[in-house]
Parts: sequence; C-alpha cells; structure tokens
Amino acid sequence: LEFVLQSRGFANSVVTSSLSSSSKNEEISAGTIRQPQLFDAVIVLNNDNNNSNNLGGGDNHLDHFNNTIIHRSVVRGGLLLVPDKLLSHSQNNIKSNPPFWEDDSSWQLPAQPIDPSASSSRPGSTMMMWLQKWSCPIQRQTCVWLNANWAQEQGRLQNACVVTTVAEQEEKRLSEASITAAVTCLQSHGYCIVPQLLDAVTCQSWGTTVLHDLQRAADILRQRDGIDLYHPQNSRTEPATYRELSMREDLRMDLRHGPLLQELRNNGGNKKGGGDNAGSQPWTVKGQELQQQSSPQSSPQLPQHFFRGHPDLLQIVARTMNPKDPQLSPGNFGRWNFQGSGPDGSFQDLRVGPVGGIVSLPHSADQAVHADTPHLFEHVDRLPAHYINAFTLGCAADPRVGQTALVHGSHSLEFCAQNTTTTSTGTTPNGDPASEDGWKQFIVRPSLELGDVLLFDCRILHFGMANTSNDIQRPLLYTNMTQHWFHDPKNWDNEKCIFLEHDNSNAANHPME
Repeated sequence: LEFVLQSRGFANSVVTSSLSSSSKNEEISAGTIRQPQLFDAVIVLNNDNNNSNNLGGGDNHLDHFNNTIIHRSVVRGGLLLVPDKLLSHSQNNIKSNPPFWEDDSSWQLPAQPIDPSASSSRPGSTMMMWLQKWSCPIQRQTCVWLNANWAQEQGRLQNACVVTTVAEQEEKRLSEASITAAVTCLQSHGYCIVPQLLDAVTCQSWGTTVLHDLQRAADILRQRDGIDLYHPQNSRTEPATYRELSMREDLRMDLRHGPLLQELRNNGGNKKGGGDNAGSQPWTVKGQELQQQSSPQSSPQLPQHFFRGHPDLLQIVARTMNPKDPQLSPGNFGRWNFQGSGPDGSFQDLRVGPVGGIVSLPHSADQAVHADTPHLFEHVDRLPAHYINAFTLGCAADPRVGQTALVHGSHSLEFCAQNTTTTSTGTTPNGDPASEDGWKQFIVRPSLELGDVLLFDCRILHFGMANTSNDIQRPLLYTNMTQHWFHDPKNWDNEKCIFLEHDNSNAANHPME
C-alpha cells in the first residue's frame, strides 16, 4: 500500500482508520449522513460471510451509505483499493445499481492491479485493484459548441493537478514534493491546479467584498453617467476604463480597487486586523528573501497577505520563473550591478499585484480565446515564464457558471504555430498541415472548488466561460505575478475615478498601476 501511495504522489505516512457496522447503522437510522473524515486512501474489504454486495448492484439498506460515505471519504486525487472479486460482482449488477466507482466523472477508470504479477486464482487469495479519484473534475455543462473527448480532457487535466495529501490540505502548506510537482506542471503544461491551498471561508469573504464594491461602483456610474453595468442595453453611453474598474466584455469586468477592498486589505485579508497598507499596492519580493524561504517547513518571514502572500505559491512562481543550471549561473557577472548580490544563483525579485476580482454576471458569454501576454522573443519555443496569474474562486462553484478554460500546452510557440496559424498555402512555416481550430481538441475546463488555486503562465491560450445562470454573480479572485523588470500595460485609466471621495485621499500616497 505504501508503494502504491508513493507511486501516485502521496509521500506522507499512511494513517489508517475503519468504519464499523455499528457506526453505519447509527448514521443511517438517524436519517442523516455526516461529513466523513477524509483519507488519502480507503481500502474496501468484502465480508465473505455476507453474499450481498453492499457497494452498488444491490438493494439493501447500506447501499446509500456506501455510495456516499466511502466515496466522500477519499480525498480528491486519493486512492480507492477494492478486491477484484468485488469489482467483478459489481460488473454483473451494474445495470440495476452501478457502484460509485463506475462514475467516470469522479474516478480514473479502469481499475489497475496493485501488483500486476500477482494472481487471485489461488484458493483464499484476493487481488487488490486501485482507482484514483480525479483531483479536479471538468465542467461538462460548459462550451456546448465543443465536441469534447471527456476521457482525454480529464487525463490532461489530471496531469496538471498537484496531488496533495489530507495533511497538506488541512494545514494549507505544501510539501517539497508538491511544490516541485507544481513547478513541473507549470513549465510543461503552462498551468497547474493546487487543491485546497486556501481557506474557503476567507476566499468567500473576499468574493463578497468584491461584489459589494462592484454594486457601489455600478450605483455611482448609473446615477452619474447613465451607465448600467448589470443591464448594458439600458445604458446611455458605453462604460469607459477607470482607475478601479476595467470592462472585459458586457457582463464581465475586472475590479481591482474599491473602499471595502481597501479596508479588507488594510486588515491583512481578514476582518480581525493585523494588516498593512501594502496589501493594496504592488509588492516587490526580494529574490534573496524567497531563496531563504525555499524550505516548505521554514517559518514564513514574508508578510502574510491573503492569497498573494502564501509562501508556497511564491515558491512555485519563483522557481518556475528562475530555472537554473549550476554550471552556468556563476557566469552571470552582471548581477553585481546596482548593489546586486552577484552571480550566486539566487532568485530574481518578484513583483506581486494586489488581489482583485473578475466578476462574471448572469448571461455573460464565452470569451474569445486569448493570451494575456506575448512571448518576449521568438527564436526558441519558450523561455521561462515572466508573468504568471493565480486564480481562486470567491464563491461556491455552480455547474451553470463557467470558470476558466485553458488550452493545454499552448504556452508554446510551436504549439500555437501548428494549431492556430494558417498561411496562404494552408501549411505552417515548417510545411506541416495547419489548423485554425486545432487548439480546440486541447481545451481543459477545470471545475475548481472554494480554496483551490489555478496558476497559469500568461502566454497560455485561455478564456472565461459563459455564466448561464439567471442569478449568480461570480467573483473570481486573482493576483498577477511578474519578474520585477516586466511591466504589464493594462488598460487602466488613473485619470478616471469612480470612488472620487475615496481616491482623492488615497491616490497621491497609493498610486495604482
């Protein structure tokens, strides 16, 4: 079991527990099913003295318990170990009542033997099979125009997910192995997903604050300029770009500043105090400080701003942006300039923007596919990332509300040249057939939960998906992270303000970029 866990990314020691028959009956007789304890792996053992199948395919009173409690006890990305005979029994009854592991939206199928060389033909022996729970499901109800191959899409998405243990998710800290895995995903695929790295309640509090500030901004614009953000067809004029707000499209906007956000940032990201004004400003993190914090078990010395100050996120980004060859680093003699530390192989300074929110209103449409920044040079497939975004939900997920779709691997010049570009001859510059729509077969549509974090190289193709609900305003929290020398020329207009009374007292001391 330890071998299987380690081979699937679980490096910590195994903690075991059991669910007794008495506890099952107590929960069922009470008419409620409590939230079960989470485990990295659950082993299902069949009772040879009981001929009924309690894990699907039967009609006894424990079916509901087993199909919910055991399923929910496995952490996302975790393992379920099942006797092969029980799998066979389930297959025989799958049409009447399929077991929960036959749901391919939650489990990676087919089941695999723990030891492929073992045999269960010997009398009294049992071969154990394992299944892995998907770390992040896909949003299947989105992009109705997409002819998706769900199995391929889910497989790509799983490859870009960091498999974290229950301990990591509860402590909100990553192991060295998980940080390394996240860096590898970002470099190889252009994005990665880290489950449950942030506190869900805090994320929701920030999301609510974004919506309240947006409502206040909308009231001011409607009364002052005749602009209706919620019903654009009723506007007397088109909305402009402001210091606090930037329009993406109708019913989708980016709010980076507001009175309530300012207050929350000043309190360190929570309503208990303990923050500082730096939470509203771009923050330059010194490379040497990041280097000193490179151990995931070290006590963080950096300011603990919500989201953007998470030490493990900063480590992932810094390592992705600063790959090193120890044979070459000593040759970077120019790092002595401007009181630099010299060619010591340390990280370059990292620039981190304040936390803002992208709000998708009901009936907003799919965005056009785009990249947030260009490649700096075009003579190699891709250089290390210089600009990385981090997203996390600010409200509970809903299948009607699309999140962010990405094109797997499209942070590569070669990929985009082959899958998005056509010439007059219908071929790519290297002579291979080209397809303008080839990128569509590489789309992934991750369904994040509150507390999950999506990191992506801003050169990757991506788009916000439609909000098909009638009443859900979805805030998506973000922070931008760049090499300290890179400036992102976003379309903010510092001369046009919405919250005039607030900005007059703050703009001089706290300029926004």
